Amino acid sequence: IRISPTRCRISPGATAGTEGSGVPDQPSVGKAPSNLTLRVISALVLAPVVLLAVWAGGIVFSALIIAIAVLGFWEWTQMSGPQDPEWTRPGLAGALACGLLALHFHQWELAVIFIVTPAIAALVIGCAAEPQKWAGMGIFYVALPAAGLILIRSGGPTGLAAVVFIMLVVWATDIVAYFGGRSIGGPKLWPRVSPNKTWSGGICGLAAAMTVGIAMSVYLFGEARFGDILVAAILSVFSQAGDFLESGVKRRFGAKDSGNLIPGHGGVLDRVDGLFGAAAVALLLSVAGMGSILPELGVFHG
Repeated sequence: IRISPTRCRISPGATAGTEGSGVPDQPSVGKAPSNLTLRVISALVLAPVVLLAVWAGGIVFSALIIAIAVLGFWEWTQMSGPQDPEWTRPGLAGALACGLLALHFHQWELAVIFIVTPAIAALVIGCAAEPQKWAGMGIFYVALPAAGLILIRSGGPTGLAAVVFIMLVVWATDIVAYFGGRSIGGPKLWPRVSPNKTWSGGICGLAAAMTVGIAMSVYLFGEARFGDILVAAILSVFSQAGDFLESGVKRRFGAKDSGNLIPGHGGVLDRVDGLFGAAAVALLLSVAGMGSILPELGVFHG
């Protein structure tokens, strides 16, 4: 069958996929799962484990947060300082774990010794050796949100509801921003750091987080309290900022993902970057006594 004077004939064995090639069709190969599919599957597997730990509280929850913090710090140092001395990563990771465990038992002095002291020492050494500087920053990057989650969960009767509140705000922000941005499109939020994120997605995520704040406030107190809605909005903004921060670090070191531990997400930091941003600020808001859902944490909360 001649299509046009300038096109070749379609041989009897050819199809639309091999037009004019005369090459028979190749056997179809099953497509690999899409990134979104892998993300959903990973979330369905991990979410029950996380929620059970949140509900259990105590050492179970703290152990989960410590494991996430150590894995996140390990990924951070893999991106920023692969040429570090062999003892640096395990040494600092071990100190981080000990410090967060001390924090669980409210041993403030030990927490400072194991977390703050090594971090400052690494920053000082980093004046001459850049990888150590990034290791020092990495300790603070994972320790502050981990400390926030551990202290907030143990913050009295509202601890459980507060952690659920933080997680729901982060999840709502992430999910609605993703689909809102894809559906609406428009100007990019910060294309140099994260080229796929849009203003429309960020605003949709913020609106979803404020809706969570309203729902949680009504559920817990029978009314929508402005302070809780404001806290939800702040946590949403810093959740998105945490995402940008981690994306900036990856771009700084030319890494596509922080790791490959979680299918569809990459590394641990790729999954918890928004949670880290929100949890770090939640700790500061709790100390300041903002809102009704977050527990009021004094500096020497016991």
